[in-house]
Amino acid sequence: MFGYVKPLRYELKLRELDEFRGFYCGVCTSMQKMKYISKFFLTYDAVFLALVISGLKAKRYGYNKKFCIETLKRVKYFSGDDIDFAATRFLKLLEYKLIDDYEDDKNFVKLLLAKSIHRADDSNDFEHQLVGLLKELRDFEKNKVGNVERASDVFGRILQLLVSDIDGIDEMNMIVLKNMAYNLGKWIYVLDAFDDIKKDAKKNNYNPILLEHGFNSGDSIDAFVDRVRPNIRKTLYRILDDTVLSYNLLEIKSYKSITDNIVYQGLFNETERILMGNNRTCPKKV
Repeated sequence: MFGYVKPLRYELKLRELDEFRGFYCGVCTSMQKMKYISKFFLTYDAVFLALVISGLKAKRYGYNKKFCIETLKRVKYFSGDDIDFAATRFLKLLEYKLIDDYEDDKNFVKLLLAKSIHRADDSNDFEHQLVGLLKELRDFEKNKVGNVERASDVFGRILQLLVSDIDGIDEMNMIVLKNMAYNLGKWIYVLDAFDDIKKDAKKNNYNPILLEHGFNSGDSIDAFVDRVRPNIRKTLYRILDDTVLSYNLLEIKSYKSITDNIVYQGLFNETERILMGNNRTCPKKV
């Protein structure tokens, strides 16, 4: 469900691309320090969170260097508390999402992965709220709720929770950041649901788009996708408009050209890429 929040790389200047790589490798390094295996679950979404938090605090980082076993060369990366925060929050979300999935399908691989990335911390209230929201989402799936708006609302609240309790950001920016995260979560959920339509129809998996728009097992999935695409496009762009409105109110003081690229170009590019049926997104070396 992650990996869509990324820049339109060919529109980045060389300096900006280097800085984005610094954040990407920084989040990866932070995850690796917590649990080595967790670095393989790195997503662009965590990198975006690190960029936004750092930008709101006017942080500027100097490069560190290390040898990367993925690329087999020395890489430059940023390090700092805000990068660690983003890595920790997304890792905790991944852990509980794997546990939640295990409760559904009893796939022990997911349970083992969850245990392998578990890291004890003091965020008990955060974890309690996260578990509650994931349960709410799981109940939607169990009850086959065919309502895209309601299902996406839950995931929006999950991303809103991820940006809670951040030190060093004033109250007004926190309110706006939470609103942006909420809408971004809704966009991710709807886009991912559309991305998964054909797979979910084939495997009879839960997908609110299939249920809300009345897909039947004997229907042509290609014809169904063509039929619902205009409606889903309208929904996605409405959510994106709300996301951009919130983003425009944030007082980002550093790395803004990169976050601008992601919000104004990357998100819209991903929207059209998925709507038009291009290959599924996944984190790649940057």
